[in-house]
Formats: sequence, C-alpha cells, structure tokens
Amino acid sequence: MLERIRGFIRHLELPQEEYEDVVYRIIDDDRNAIEVTATEYGRWRVQHDVAKLAVVGQDTVGDVLVRTTFSIMPESRGSKPFGTSAFLIPDYDPVTQYSHKYDTWLQADLGHRETVRLLTEEQDEATDTAQHTDTRAEETEVVLYAIASGVPGLFQVEASPDAGTFIRTPWLLPDGAPVQLTVDREGEGFSLSGPSIALPTDYQSSSEMLERVCEAFGVSLEGGIHTARAVDVLELPHAIASLAQAVACVSWMVQQP
Repeated sequence: MLERIRGFIRHLELPQEEYEDVVYRIIDDDRNAIEVTATEYGRWRVQHDVAKLAVVGQDTVGDVLVRTTFSIMPESRGSKPFGTSAFLIPDYDPVTQYSHKYDTWLQADLGHRETVRLLTEEQDEATDTAQHTDTRAEETEVVLYAIASGVPGLFQVEASPDAGTFIRTPWLLPDGAPVQLTVDREGEGFSLSGPSIALPTDYQSSSEMLERVCEAFGVSLEGGIHTARAVDVLELPHAIASLAQAVACVSWMVQQP
C-alpha cells in the first residue's frame, strides 16, 4: 500500500523527502492547517479531492474573480497557509492589491468576505460615477440645445432699408436701449459696426483703458464707432456677441463720473 502511495506521489510530482526549508500542510476535519511529513502529505493528496476541499470562498464581483483557498502545495517555512487572490475576467490577470495571507481558515473566511465587500462598494461607486457622468453629459446636451434653439430668439434680425442687416442684441446701453449692430457683406466675409458712442472730452487720457477693453473683445474703436470682422459665416456669431459686449462695456465705462 505504501508503495502505491509513493507511486501516486511520483505521478503528482510531490516531494517524498523532508526538507528543512519546506513545510507540508494538510487540513484536518476541523479545517485546521497542520504540519505533516511528506509521506502523510502525499497520502492526504491521494485520498481527498484537495482542489475542492481547499476552497474557502469564491465569488465574482463585476469583472473580478475573488478566490480564497488553502495552499495545497508545499511552501517555504514561515509562509501562511491561506490566501486570497483576485483576477480580472476573462484573462485572469492578477489584481495584486486584493492579495492577502492568513494563518487560519476563520481569518481567511473573514478576509474573503471583506474583500468581496470592498470590491462591491468600489463597483457601486464606479457605477454611480459613470451614471453621474452620463447624467451630466445629458444635461450639457440639453443646455446646448436650449442655447442653439432659444438664444437666437433674443436677437432680432431685419434687413436694412439701404444695405446690410440690422441685429438688435440683448445687451443694453446705459439709457436702456438695446445694442444694435449693422452687418454688411464684405467679400466672402462680413463687416460689423456698432452704434456711435459719445466719447468724453478727456478721451485721450482714458483711451488706453478703452482700447484694452476693445482688444480683449477683438474689436476696434475709432471715433466712437466699434467695428469687427468675421472671415466667414462660422465666425459671425462670435463676432456679433463680441462686438455687442464691447459696445455695452465701453458705453457704461464712459458714463461713469
């Protein structure tokens, strides 16, 4: 019988001799990990379905497999007999941050449950974050649609009796009148101009500040008239908004005492 066991040991490529730096462990009926001789270890391997017996817990959380087992192979002395490992499905790449070692079955069982709990919380947080991101994206799309469909209604556009086009904008002058612009076709682009603004008598002393404001909006100011250009129809909305804001800003600045 002993020779038969040794034959199984050879077939399984299990050690048959004692080594000082190797420990042989089995699980007893109370699930305690105990040290045995190489022969006793081999007999235990033959007489039991150790692959099934050694499983403390196995769960799948999202795309992560969590597996906690008793180590059925001889290990170096000082190593702990139980361990938790995690793997990404379907390639089973190890997720090392969830690897833990334990001394007893009870510790391994508790550790496995805690790992599953942490992973579940992380999965829930990731799902909540993704849902929140999707919601924010939907909100942004709604705002963009509202701007595209609603804001143009704030601008009144009509043809000029002489030439060009009048645009009444939602920006206001100090007297409460809306800023009105004139747009003329100029080659393939457009030339825009604002209403005449009465500049103060000491304009030269404040011209530098006013010019900085106009430069920030990308428009020109000469003789109280603001002008801007748009090279094509795609730049026209931006030019209209910039010019209207510049006119409103400068008009309010020159009205300050």
